[in-house]
Amino acid sequence: MFIMTNIKIAKIMAIIVALVGLLVVFGWVVDIQVIKSISPQWIPMRFITAVTFIFGGISLYYIAETINRDEGIASAAVPLMSIIILAIMGVFLVAIFSGSKTGLDEFFIKETQSETNAFPPGFPSTGVIASFIILGIAGFATAFGIKNIKKYLRISGQIMTAIGGVGLIGYVVGSDVLTYNIPGFSATIAFHAAVLIILLGYGLILVGKEAKEI
Repeated sequence: MFIMTNIKIAKIMAIIVALVGLLVVFGWVVDIQVIKSISPQWIPMRFITAVTFIFGGISLYYIAETINRDEGIASAAVPLMSIIILAIMGVFLVAIFSGSKTGLDEFFIKETQSETNAFPPGFPSTGVIASFIILGIAGFATAFGIKNIKKYLRISGQIMTAIGGVGLIGYVVGSDVLTYNIPGFSATIAFHAAVLIILLGYGLILVGKEAKEI
């Protein structure tokens, strides 16, 4: 009998996140607007954001494996994904406060100002950056088995879910601030980026429920 446990649900969410990220990358490569932005009136998901969602989905999957004691590849995959995610988003976080260009935003696909309505083009939303940094740290916390990991994962997931939820509310009510469109500080979050952040966040909450304290 197949039982949908919290771990299994979190893994399914992780796979969905990674596949959607891969789909959006494909959308940028072949230039399919409906994949990049869903609606012509909405901001497309940045290319680098889509790439990081692939890593994020993989990270959540193996965090769930680690918590479920099915370590194996997970013992190496979780810290590796965390390093990649934190390296990418750390560069953008520094760029926000320094006002410098990263090069990552145009390394693979050159986006234009009109495409992303960003500051500069290709730059992830600050909400996305914050969410991935939280996920990356959660990965390290899981890999190294910190105390209170159960509480830490649930709080991390709740914060990420709130970040994504605020973005979705912003789309519903038409608020620039709630979609993180703050000139000089944050680019608008893409609709499907907000949805994927909620999935990652809720996945962490589910995994946190199953975590065993040291």
